[in-house]
Amino acid sequence: MTKQIIFVDSSVQDYQSLINNADDTQIVILNKNLSGIEQITNTLANQKDISALHILSHGSEGSLNLSTEALNSNNIEKFSPQIKQWGKALTQNADILLYGCEVAKGETGQNFLKRLSEITEANIAASATPTGSTELGGDWKLEVQTGDIKATIPFNAKALNTYSGILGFAPKVDFSTGFNPQSVSIGDFNGDGKLDLATANFNDNTASILLNTTANGATTPTFATKVNFTTGSTPRSVSIGDFNGDGKLDLAVANYTNSNNASILLNTTATGATTPTFNPKVDFTTGSGSTSVSIGDFNSDNKPDLAVSNQNGASVSILLNTTTNATTPTFATKVDFTVGSQATSVSIGDFNGDGKLDLATANTNSSTVSILLNTTANGATTPTFAPKVDFSTGFNPQSVSIGDINGDGKPDLAVANSLSATVSILLNTTANGATTPTFATKVDFTTGSRPLSVSIGDLNGDGKPDLAVANYSSSTVSILLNTTANGATTPTFAPKVDSTTGSRPTSVSIGDINGDGKPDLAVANYSSYTASIFLNTAPKVTAVTATTADGSYKAGDTIAITATFDAAVNVTGTPQLQLETGTTDQFATYASGSGGTALTFNYVVQAGDSAADLEYLATTALTLNGGTIKDNLATNAVLTLPALATANSLGGSKAIVVDTVAPTVALTSPSATTVNGLFNVIATFSEDVTGFDNTDITVANATVGNFATVNAKTYTFDVTPTADGKCDSFNLK
Repeated sequence: MTKQIIFVDSSVQDYQSLINNADDTQIVILNKNLSGIEQITNTLANQKDISALHILSHGSEGSLNLSTEALNSNNIEKFSPQIKQWGKALTQNADILLYGCEVAKGETGQNFLKRLSEITEANIAASATPTGSTELGGDWKLEVQTGDIKATIPFNAKALNTYSGILGFAPKVDFSTGFNPQSVSIGDFNGDGKLDLATANFNDNTASILLNTTANGATTPTFATKVNFTTGSTPRSVSIGDFNGDGKLDLAVANYTNSNNASILLNTTATGATTPTFNPKVDFTTGSGSTSVSIGDFNSDNKPDLAVSNQNGASVSILLNTTTNATTPTFATKVDFTVGSQATSVSIGDFNGDGKLDLATANTNSSTVSILLNTTANGATTPTFAPKVDFSTGFNPQSVSIGDINGDGKPDLAVANSLSATVSILLNTTANGATTPTFATKVDFTTGSRPLSVSIGDLNGDGKPDLAVANYSSSTVSILLNTTANGATTPTFAPKVDSTTGSRPTSVSIGDINGDGKPDLAVANYSSYTASIFLNTAPKVTAVTATTADGSYKAGDTIAITATFDAAVNVTGTPQLQLETGTTDQFATYASGSGGTALTFNYVVQAGDSAADLEYLATTALTLNGGTIKDNLATNAVLTLPALATANSLGGSKAIVVDTVAPTVALTSPSATTVNGLFNVIATFSEDVTGFDNTDITVANATVGNFATVNAKTYTFDVTPTADGKCDSFNLK
């Protein structure tokens, strides 16, 4: 018997349904809070003669998520000593099967598999496409292989067919950044009207600038290759503002370890330039363990100041901007204000309506958010804030964002809680001009696993600010659409909808990347060294075909027609697809597929219908019929169908005939009039028929013989009288 082992990343949705009734195989569940690579290495240390090693986890191009880290083409050499140990537990020519979405995709994925095979001396199999639920566009085929794979999938066939998850990513486009980006911000750095990206890269002490080259209205984003600029040590956060009043957006970066400072990089990029340029950083002292930086004018002198949260000092530092249109930035010495324990995030908004920008910090250790009301006089050279007032959040808050959730004109709070996998909404109840802030008790909404960042924006154009949450451990971004009524005292949101990002996302920002007027998403992926762009585009129909086989169909038959979209869509009601079916154009009615990319419409053939090559009536034939077809952001789908008779149309992709009209037949005889003698009859049909033979013919006072087929329309047979009477009553069935 062959010896196999399955490693399962516990962050995989509903993994229990897959491993139940698995073949006689050892199964190891990886603790999502510990190093997956170390767990695998330790498990295999005392094993040998394993012929097949299976890893079930999330993945991306050239990357496999393993609990707290990702094994990818960027770090495989770093982990090669551990991976070599894996190989020692395997038999010669053993197989390693990787069940993660798109791991083998592209040159990056293939190189990753090749190197993994070299280190382990095993044959590797993985997929270049989504892995998982067929309804979500996935499958279980590991079509990319480095050698002769003999192992088969150990999971129960029924479990595979009913599994509802995807072990990979929703559509996204990734762009390379520096090492371990922890923060992403959006702004136009070269004045061309397009929103560019800035990332703070924790482990190479840089900020990456990626200039946006996406054409307006394009459905695929494009960015120039990153350009890196030096920051302080281990930058955790980047924000954007014009510090020297020259009309160009500059960078402020919070540096976490050793530095205890914020770096300012003044933008010197020429308008329309294709390469960004920035002056060397200038550092300003902050508190200890700076984790987040936000920008706002605290003393109303029209200069953007800095607020920096300090995780180790339970404080927020305010640095007033004293730069005077210079090429070198200057800031006043920091002034620190006490907040909750381990402040990891700071955001800015006017909570009491007095025209001054106040502070909100997310405090990881105390599971609170601190509100500090601004009491700084206009033009003052020293900032002042009222003592903090704390409000409870979920467990281990990592990020706080501000927006008017219930439409009452007051800025509310959204807080991402890492260890409770929720986002807390705290509605602002502070009276205008009040000196003490008040907020309603938090209401929690479920996110993905270990959310580290939350951003607020109206993603579906209904006028309500929605939430985008980056989930580190599940490598997803959750979208929560706001359903709160204006003026409501309790917030409500639709259940989250997840799209898979790169590996270990740490930050999400919202902005219109392709100039179509819709807010898109930019996500910083810590372990894959990328930024993922999700364009907020309406889903479109890419093809129409039928799962019903080619052939001829009659009244009462059902033909299943499939409309495929370029993104997953959700359906309500019973949309219809009108078909060209002769005198009366019938409808195919929606039957199934909501939540996936392929919708099935059933057409029941009616008496009198006809079609030589079944096709829809027009490119506008798909109608809602009072229902809806929307994507995960509740954006209405574009229902225009492929041009008629093209490769992606129903008629162009299938050969389905609808024929419900019975053929007519003419009977003639070349024989002379006879009495009691045999004579020949020719049956000529109005169209081709099949299945016609002598058993279909009865003749009064006679028998039928010598039946012969001339062609599909013409048949001959002999008639022999058997009794007195006329033989002129023929019955063909």
